[in-house]
Amino acid sequence: MNYLITGANRGLGLSLTEEALKRGHHVYATSRSIKDERLLQLKEQYSDQLVMLSIDVQDESSIEEAVVSLKKNSQYLDVIINNAAILNEREKTIEELDIDACAVAFDINILGGR
Repeated sequence: MNYLITGANRGLGLSLTEEALKRGHHVYATSRSIKDERLLQLKEQYSDQLVMLSIDVQDESSIEEAVVSLKKNSQYLDVIINNAAILNEREKTIEELDIDACAVAFDINILGGR
């Protein structure tokens, strides 16, 4: 199967990427930075199964570039796991939250950027 996993550079996204690779699937792992050490290690281990793509869900042009790359590499995707997210303002109390920072997190986590 062909997977596309956003936010694949850490946490749940990285774990899902690694598990899909172990099971023999082909994975398009995306993150804002594809130079993450953990992803590079997986690329060494699963060079024929893993393609790393730089996508910032808030930057439509980066998404369009990834689509072009996907079309060159594959005819279809079987699974899309939209895991990209941020957790800003985590050290603040609810009274201290910056509404603009909360709006950015909501935009990325719920809408995937505009």
